[in-house]
Amino acid sequence: MPQTIPRAFAEAAAILDSINELFIATDRDWRVTYVNRKAAEYLSLVDLAPSDLVGHVIWRRLPFLMHTRFYVAAQRALAENTEVEVEASIER
Repeated sequence: MPQTIPRAFAEAAAILDSINELFIATDRDWRVTYVNRKAAEYLSLVDLAPSDLVGHVIWRRLPFLMHTRFYVAAQRALAENTEVEVEASIER
C-alpha cells in the first residue's frame, strides 16, 4: 500500500508529460506543484526551469500572466470551484 501513491503520481506525471500542451498545476495558494514537459520547454525560452517555479507562487514568478485571460479564468476557477478551459497561443 505505501507505494500506491508514488506509483499513481508517476503514472499521472507520465500522462501529463505525454500531452502536447503546457500544463502547470498549483495548489489553492497558487504555489506551483507540477510543470509538465511541454511547459518546461516553454520556460526554457525565457531562461526558467521548472525548479524556478515549483514551490513558488505562479503570479510572482510569471507576473506577466496577471494581464492575460488565463489569470481571469484561473481566479474564476478557484472562486467558483469549477473547471475552466483557456486556449491561447504563445508568441516566441
